[in-house]
Amino acid sequence: MKIEYFYIKGFRRIKEAKVECGDATFLIGENNIGKSSILTALELFFSDAKNLEEEDYFKIDEPKFQTDEIVFEVKLTDLPTESNHWRGFKGRIFSETTNGETLNCIYYRKTYPRGGTARREMRSCRKTIRNEFAKCKTFDDYITAGISAAVIAECFEGEINTTKAITNKDKEKLDLISEIWDVDETNSEWATNPGGIEQNILVKLPRFLLIPAENGKNEINKQGGALQNTMKELFSEVREASDNYKQAQMYLDRLALELDPNDQTQEFGKMLIDINNIISGVFTGSKIHITTNLSDPGSSIKPTFDIQMSSNVKTNPERQGMGALRSTVFALLRYRERFAQRKIKEGVLIRPLIIGFEEPEMYLHPNAASLMREKLYELATSSNSKIICTTHSPYMIDLSRKIDNESYPKQVLNLLSLKMDAEHAIPVTTVMPFNTTQAFKNLQADDKQFVKFVLKIDDSIAKVFFCSKVIVVEGDTEELLIKETVQRLPSAKMKQFLCDYQIVKARGKAVIISLVKYLRILGIEPFVIHDMDTEAGAIIFNDPILASLDNLEDRRLMVKHTIEDLLGYAEPINEKPYKAYKFINENWGDEWKDVNEPWKEIFENRVSPELFV
Repeated sequence: MKIEYFYIKGFRRIKEAKVECGDATFLIGENNIGKSSILTALELFFSDAKNLEEEDYFKIDEPKFQTDEIVFEVKLTDLPTESNHWRGFKGRIFSETTNGETLNCIYYRKTYPRGGTARREMRSCRKTIRNEFAKCKTFDDYITAGISAAVIAECFEGEINTTKAITNKDKEKLDLISEIWDVDETNSEWATNPGGIEQNILVKLPRFLLIPAENGKNEINKQGGALQNTMKELFSEVREASDNYKQAQMYLDRLALELDPNDQTQEFGKMLIDINNIISGVFTGSKIHITTNLSDPGSSIKPTFDIQMSSNVKTNPERQGMGALRSTVFALLRYRERFAQRKIKEGVLIRPLIIGFEEPEMYLHPNAASLMREKLYELATSSNSKIICTTHSPYMIDLSRKIDNESYPKQVLNLLSLKMDAEHAIPVTTVMPFNTTQAFKNLQADDKQFVKFVLKIDDSIAKVFFCSKVIVVEGDTEELLIKETVQRLPSAKMKQFLCDYQIVKARGKAVIISLVKYLRILGIEPFVIHDMDTEAGAIIFNDPILASLDNLEDRRLMVKHTIEDLLGYAEPINEKPYKAYKFINENWGDEWKDVNEPWKEIFENRVSPELFV
């Protein structure tokens, strides 16, 4: 079972977004854009959370706008054949064909109204009751018409009066009995409360494990932390595949008989009688009623783990480095995958695992981050685990890796950015899975162009994914000019520039054209600075550069004739960057007011107007 997409509406920073997923899914973008919110939303979706906090609802103060409900929706694909017999899934599994491959899939949705309880829905084929059951008024009528009494007992969970008329509430549960219905697979609608109680659905969906980017080491090792949760995940996989675990239910049933409060021959029953005699002696007619439930060994057998780690000395995990801690969690998950694969080959059903990994590159040096990326791919391309990562590191992005499988890509790179919402004129987070777009696929199909692309978009240029503004410059002199200019900005504006902007050096006019094309395929709209030049061999690139920007002059600054002319000195024959540096530091002061006036005006109005609003 695989997650194909996750849709979010009205949650925290995200007004509306659709995250496409693959074996390995990366959430890329600048700080405070909503990447961690997506992982939190996934964690909530795959849990039984009934209510959300007031702060979880999307809200903008200026202009004032807020949502009154949060919606999460997921499409899960590649369900096993036996899923048609799972409780709550009958009539809700759709066979869809993509690129010649037919897979079973479901659409599952949760809606959280403000101040209310979650509403669960699953897209369902339209159903009509079969003729032989249309006139049934009681459970006895259904049994007479051919429905097993055991099936009815399982769906209604407890003692039922088979002779009484069926209520409207009972009719909702009849939806679980697939034998009653004819299914029209050509029409679909959203059906509420699939499977009855939520656990009937959750136990079949993938598990979700979050490895957070916590500040404190104790967060990793605490109860409910990533290390403890990973150990519990391993424990549950081993436990559920164990014959001893299956026998545990038999002994728990026997223990439940000993603890039956209604059996006055057992010690627990005798104790309850004595307690009620004491209570009624003080409050006449008052009693305590106790029910013993040991029917679920999963809730009765819970482990606790005392975890220690060692390099040369054995210590508690909080005394280890954070890099070692997070790597240990990841190593446990890799082992869990090997264990799961062995059991799957033996015919044991193992629930898939979705791992939400916040910034896996944290506490790792660049080479180790690149190695971690490869290990993530190795784990994610297995059949039972999928990875969804947030990242701020260009070393975690591998643009050379091809999709390989059109039905389910091995990698999806989702770029998060801030755009203005046309309907409400408010800034909202948008998500673009740029490596699954047709433009990117066309680029990958052309081997010659793709090799050029991979060579140009290296680790240094990949920094463009983590800022909101990109400036492409022709060469070293333009880059130096901007950096020297930024150093003279007022402190607040300098910090804003360093946070929001990234300078990309093309190293030649001809390269600008392909670089702009590649960046735009990646969903990035750059601003370009280059010389007009006077030589014919250089002038011929001016129009193609503008064409690469869709002929938008406001996206380009073409300096007449060279950057040296703009600054006010003759173009040197060699050592252009050094001569520019020398001129600037000999002729400009250290403050913004000392910057060359023509260039200052251009910088304020064309290059970085956002800083001077």
